[in-house]
Amino acid sequence: MIDRLVTERLISEFKTLSKNSCGNMFCTTCGGYFRIVVDNVRLSSIKVIKDLLKTITLHEVDKYFGEWQYVLSHFDPDGFSDIFIREAKQVDLSDTAAVDQFLIKTRREYKDSNTEFSDLYKKILKYAISKSVSESNESLTETVIVVLREKAKEYHGLLEYALSVSRHNNQMKRVLYNFFREEIKEVRDYTGDGSTSFAWY
Repeated sequence: MIDRLVTERLISEFKTLSKNSCGNMFCTTCGGYFRIVVDNVRLSSIKVIKDLLKTITLHEVDKYFGEWQYVLSHFDPDGFSDIFIREAKQVDLSDTAAVDQFLIKTRREYKDSNTEFSDLYKKILKYAISKSVSESNESLTETVIVVLREKAKEYHGLLEYALSVSRHNNQMKRVLYNFFREEIKEVRDYTGDGSTSFAWY
């Protein structure tokens, strides 16, 4: 568990420093409030950030820091990567819902990572691909396709199962349409209702 008071003080400092920014985290003109914060944060706070990264969980990063996590990562990229490594080592592979959530929440770090985390993620992903088909888990299947994107076509059993699911599951059809509409005729007739976004891919 992290120290809530320490966390609140850090976020308060970030917000105070960012008051005179343009209002964007990143800005091509002024650098946004990310640049203002990292250029002006106190030295003592940098040490606090590095200590915090030794114990904070991924859930706590999301819950308390949101987009401020870019500031944490800036000051200690290795320490930030360690959060994901710790999380990967603690995933309960017998809990498919936990595996599902882990893969979605950490996929961006996996794509940007050349570290130990990348290898751990690949092992969990490989396990998830197998489990999604063998246990007919529609949610996990959707997740691994979102992570694999076009590479999902290399896993024929996965894609065949996803196609069979898409005949009754419009969400799965949407995912397949997004990645494979040029290659798989069966999913080309997907029609969205305008209420869903592809942004989370």
